[in-house]
Amino acid sequence: MNIPDEPVPMANIPDMEVPLAEIFDEEVPLANLPKTGDQGRSALWAMLCLVSLGAIAALMSQKEQEER
Repeated sequence: MNIPDEPVPMANIPDMEVPLAEIFDEEVPLANLPKTGDQGRSALWAMLCLVSLGAIAALMSQKEQEER
């Protein structure tokens, strides 16, 4: 079965010119913004990760020795 292509329907464009609207940008408030990049507790998290990795390595080493 062959379906013929139909032309794209066009909208009626008014003859009068539409006035443009001007949008004004307001100033961005800079007070009371949250601080980003706070590094306050990153050392604590790094130490917890290192201790956890050390504990995992110790447990794996101990399990390996028990299997021998």
